[in-house]
Amino acid sequence: EKSLLRLSIDLPGKRVRSEQNVLDIWADHRRREVRFGADKGLQIEPVNRGIGRFLMAQGILWARQRWPNYRVEGGALAVTSILSDDARLLRDHFLRALGFAVEYQDLLQLKATYGAQSVSALIGEWNRERVQQVEPLEAGAMLQQADQNLQEQEIKIRKLEHRIELLKRDDSSL
Repeated sequence: EKSLLRLSIDLPGKRVRSEQNVLDIWADHRRREVRFGADKGLQIEPVNRGIGRFLMAQGILWARQRWPNYRVEGGALAVTSILSDDARLLRDHFLRALGFAVEYQDLLQLKATYGAQSVSALIGEWNRERVQQVEPLEAGAMLQQADQNLQEQEIKIRKLEHRIELLKRDDSSL
Protein backbone atom coordinates (compact mmCIF):
# COMPACT_ATOMS: atom_id res chain seq x y z
CA GLU A 1 0.00 0.00 0.00
CA LYS A 2 2.82 2.39 0.84
CA SER A 3 6.54 2.68 0.18
CA LEU A 4 9.04 4.63 2.25
CA LEU A 5 12.53 5.91 1.57
CA ARG A 6 14.30 7.41 4.58
CA LEU A 7 17.50 9.29 3.85
CA SER A 8 19.72 10.60 6.62
CA ILE A 9 23.12 12.22 6.74
CA ASP A 10 25.50 11.94 9.68
CA LEU A 11 28.40 14.35 9.80
CA PRO A 12 31.50 13.34 11.76
CA GLY A 13 31.94 15.38 14.91
CA LYS A 14 28.51 17.01 14.53
CA ARG A 15 25.72 16.07 16.93
CA VAL A 16 22.19 16.88 15.79
CA ARG A 17 18.69 16.13 17.00
CA SER A 18 17.04 12.97 15.67
CA GLU A 19 14.67 14.89 13.37
CA GLN A 20 17.48 16.85 11.71
CA ASN A 21 19.21 15.80 8.48
CA VAL A 22 16.48 13.24 7.78
CA LEU A 23 14.17 13.10 4.76
CA ASP A 24 11.25 10.70 4.46
CA ILE A 25 9.58 10.10 1.11
CA TRP A 26 6.25 8.28 1.26
CA ALA A 27 4.55 6.79 -1.79
CA ASP A 28 0.85 6.02 -1.32
CA HIS A 29 -0.02 3.50 -4.03
CA ARG A 30 -3.78 3.62 -3.42
CA ARG A 31 -3.99 7.36 -3.97
CA ARG A 32 -1.05 7.37 -6.43
CA GLU A 33 0.61 10.15 -4.46
CA VAL A 34 4.13 10.90 -3.21
CA ARG A 35 4.84 13.02 -0.12
CA PHE A 36 8.26 14.54 0.60
CA GLY A 37 9.36 15.25 4.14
CA ALA A 38 7.74 15.29 7.54
CA ASP A 39 4.95 17.58 8.73
CA LYS A 40 7.51 19.79 10.50
CA GLY A 41 9.51 20.23 7.29
CA LEU A 42 13.05 19.42 6.33
CA GLN A 43 15.46 20.47 9.08
CA ILE A 44 19.10 20.58 8.04
CA GLU A 45 22.12 21.31 10.24
CA PRO A 46 24.52 22.91 9.28
CA VAL A 47 22.55 25.16 6.94
CA ASN A 48 23.63 26.53 3.55
CA ARG A 49 25.99 23.66 2.76
CA GLY A 50 23.92 21.99 0.03
CA ILE A 51 22.88 19.04 2.20
CA GLY A 52 19.15 19.75 1.98
CA ARG A 53 19.11 20.01 -1.79
CA PHE A 54 21.23 16.86 -2.06
CA LEU A 55 18.78 14.89 0.12
CA MET A 56 15.78 16.18 -1.81
CA ALA A 57 17.42 15.47 -5.18
CA GLN A 58 18.18 11.89 -4.14
CA GLY A 59 14.58 11.42 -3.03
CA ILE A 60 13.24 12.94 -6.25
CA LEU A 61 15.44 10.69 -8.38
CA TRP A 62 14.26 7.64 -6.40
CA ALA A 63 10.59 8.58 -6.81
CA ARG A 64 10.95 9.51 -10.51
CA GLN A 65 12.50 6.12 -11.26
CA ARG A 66 9.59 4.26 -9.73
CA TRP A 67 6.44 6.43 -9.96
CA PRO A 68 6.83 9.33 -12.42
CA ASN A 69 3.05 9.56 -12.96
CA TYR A 70 2.14 9.87 -9.27
CA ARG A 71 0.86 13.20 -7.98
CA VAL A 72 2.96 15.12 -5.46
CA GLU A 73 1.11 15.71 -2.22
CA GLY A 74 1.57 19.36 -1.42
CA GLY A 75 1.39 20.93 1.95
CA ALA A 76 1.47 24.09 3.98
CA LEU A 77 4.79 25.75 4.65
CA ALA A 78 5.43 26.54 8.29
CA VAL A 79 5.50 30.23 9.15
CA THR A 80 7.19 29.72 12.53
CA SER A 81 10.40 28.30 11.03
CA ILE A 82 11.01 31.41 8.90
CA LEU A 83 12.54 34.23 10.90
CA SER A 84 13.07 36.80 8.13
CA ASP A 85 12.20 37.70 4.56
CA ASP A 86 15.63 36.49 3.44
CA ALA A 87 15.01 33.07 5.00
CA ARG A 88 11.60 32.90 3.31
CA LEU A 89 13.11 33.79 -0.07
CA LEU A 90 15.85 31.19 0.43
CA ARG A 91 13.27 28.51 1.28
CA ASP A 92 11.15 29.44 -1.75
CA HIS A 93 14.20 29.37 -4.04
CA PHE A 94 15.14 25.95 -2.65
CA LEU A 95 11.70 24.54 -3.45
CA ARG A 96 11.36 26.18 -6.86
CA ALA A 97 14.83 24.99 -7.93
CA LEU A 98 13.64 21.43 -7.29
CA GLY A 99 10.50 21.96 -9.40
CA PHE A 100 7.95 22.62 -6.66
CA ALA A 101 5.43 25.43 -7.04
CA VAL A 102 5.15 27.82 -4.09
CA GLU A 103 1.92 29.78 -3.75
CA TYR A 104 0.88 32.37 -1.17
CA GLN A 105 -2.72 32.78 0.03
CA ASP A 106 -2.28 36.26 1.50
CA LEU A 107 -0.64 39.55 0.56
CA LEU A 108 1.73 39.51 3.54
CA GLN A 109 3.15 36.22 2.23
CA LEU A 110 2.67 34.47 5.55
CA LYS A 111 0.51 31.51 4.50
CA ALA A 112 2.16 29.48 1.76
CA THR A 113 1.67 26.09 0.19
CA TYR A 114 3.89 24.00 -2.05
CA GLY A 115 3.24 21.20 -4.48
CA ALA A 116 3.81 19.86 -7.98
CA GLN A 117 1.65 18.32 -10.69
CA SER A 118 3.54 15.04 -10.81
CA VAL A 119 6.78 13.44 -9.69
CA SER A 120 8.12 13.71 -13.25
CA ALA A 121 7.84 17.52 -13.01
CA LEU A 122 10.38 17.62 -10.18
CA ILE A 123 14.08 18.26 -10.76
CA GLY A 124 16.61 15.95 -9.13
CA GLU A 125 19.66 18.25 -9.31
CA TRP A 126 22.02 19.60 -6.66
CA ASN A 127 25.24 21.60 -6.54
CA ARG A 128 27.83 18.90 -7.22
CA GLU A 129 30.67 21.17 -6.12
CA ARG A 130 29.24 21.43 -2.59
CA VAL A 131 28.13 17.84 -2.06
CA GLN A 132 29.67 14.90 -3.89
CA GLN A 133 28.96 11.21 -3.85
CA VAL A 134 32.16 9.26 -3.25
CA GLU A 135 32.51 5.53 -3.77
CA PRO A 136 34.09 3.56 -0.86
CA LEU A 137 37.25 2.67 -2.81
CA GLU A 138 37.65 6.28 -3.91
CA ALA A 139 37.15 7.45 -0.31
CA GLY A 140 39.78 4.97 0.88
CA ALA A 141 42.25 6.25 -1.70
CA MET A 142 41.52 9.85 -0.64
CA LEU A 143 42.10 8.96 3.03
CA GLN A 144 45.32 7.12 2.19
CA GLN A 145 46.58 10.13 0.20
CA ALA A 146 45.66 12.49 3.05
CA ASP A 147 47.48 10.26 5.55
CA GLN A 148 50.58 10.20 3.35
CA ASN A 149 50.49 14.01 3.04
CA LEU A 150 50.23 14.33 6.84
CA GLN A 151 53.24 12.07 7.35
CA GLU A 152 55.28 14.09 4.83
CA GLN A 153 54.33 17.33 6.58
CA GLU A 154 55.28 15.87 9.97
CA ILE A 155 58.72 14.96 8.60
CA LYS A 156 59.16 18.50 7.24
CA ILE A 157 58.09 19.99 10.57
CA ARG A 158 60.56 17.79 12.49
CA LYS A 159 63.39 18.83 10.15
CA LEU A 160 62.50 22.52 10.56
CA GLU A 161 62.27 22.17 14.36
CA HIS A 162 65.68 20.47 14.39
CA ARG A 163 67.14 23.28 12.31
CA ILE A 164 65.60 25.89 14.64
CA GLU A 165 67.19 24.14 17.63
CA LEU A 166 70.58 24.20 15.89
CA LEU A 167 70.22 27.89 15.10
CA LYS A 168 69.18 28.65 18.70
CA ARG A 169 72.30 26.85 20.00
CA ASP A 170 74.51 28.75 17.56
CA ASP A 171 72.86 32.00 18.55
CA SER A 172 73.29 31.39 22.28
CA SER A 173 76.97 30.46 21.81
CA LEU A 174 77.60 33.74 20.01
